[in-house]
Amino acid sequence: MTARETLVVGEALVDVVDGNPLPGGSAANVAVALGRLGQSVSLATQLCDDEPGRLVREHLESSRVAVRAEAGARTSVARAVVDSTGSASYEFDVEWNPDFDDLVSSHAVHVGSFSALTGSAVRDVLGRSTGTITYDINVRPQLMPANARRDVEALIERADLVKASEEDLAWLYPSMPADRAARALVDLGPRAVFLTRGASGAVLLTRDRAIAIPAVDVDVVDTIGAGDTFAAGLLHALDREGFLGGPLTAGEEVLVRAGRFAAWLAAQTAARQGADPPWDAIYEEVLELHPTQDTRAK
Repeated sequence: MTARETLVVGEALVDVVDGNPLPGGSAANVAVALGRLGQSVSLATQLCDDEPGRLVREHLESSRVAVRAEAGARTSVARAVVDSTGSASYEFDVEWNPDFDDLVSSHAVHVGSFSALTGSAVRDVLGRSTGTITYDINVRPQLMPANARRDVEALIERADLVKASEEDLAWLYPSMPADRAARALVDLGPRAVFLTRGASGAVLLTRDRAIAIPAVDVDVVDTIGAGDTFAAGLLHALDREGFLGGPLTAGEEVLVRAGRFAAWLAAQTAARQGADPPWDAIYEEVLELHPTQDTRAK
C-alpha cells in the first residue's frame, strides 16, 4: 500500500436488479466511487474466479481500484427488489470468511455492513491500522449475528467517523427516535456522525451541534449504492483537505463541506441504475449548491 492509499475492507458481490447482474457490495461500491474520483484506493475482499467474480473484478479494476481478493468458493450475490420510490431491499447469498493476514493501513480504513461483523478479519485489520477509521453501519438484518448491536457499538467506539441511516438506527435502537439514537452514537466516541435521511438530506452530529445537510434534488432511478457513495464522498472530501492519516481532527466547517459533497455525489448515483457513481466529479462544484442550516443539538 502507498502512504496515502485508502484501504476499504469488505464485501464485493453481484447485485441482481430486474434480472440483470450488476457489480456491487457496500465496500466495493465505496472503493469504486473513490477510484472514479481519482483517489488512491485498494479493496480487501473475497471473490471466486467464477463468472460473477470476474464481472466484479473487471468493474473494480476499470474503476481504478487495486484489488486484494482472497479466494472464495463462490462469489456472493444480492438480489435487489426496487419499490416505486426507487428504494431497494435485498435477498442475500453470501460467502465471507477471508483472512487478511498482516494487512495494515497508516492512512485511512473504511469498513461497514455485514462484513465488518462477520468473523474477525475486518476487526483484525482495524486493530493493526493507525490511520483514520470510518464506519458505515449499513445494517443487513438477514446477515447480522445475534450479538450485532454490541459489535456495532464496539466498532463505533473505534471509529473516527460514522455514517448511519434512519433504517440503521431503527434496527439498532427500535424504541428511540432517530435524532436521539444518532446522539447516542456520538456519545460512544467518534469525532462525527452523519445521519442520512434519504430525500430529506442528512445531519452532521458532533459533540456540540447537529447541522442539517440539504438533499440534492434529482430524478431517482434507484437508491442502490447511494449510501455507499455518500460514504465515499466524505472520505474523498476529507482527504482533499488533508484530514486523513490519523485521528480525525476536522472541524465543523470542514465536516459540513464534506457532507455537502457527499450528498451531491450520492444524488448522482441515485439518478442512475445500480451502483454506478460518477467519474472525476469536481469537488468545488458543491460549495455553491446549498446553504447549511445549523441547529443546537438536544
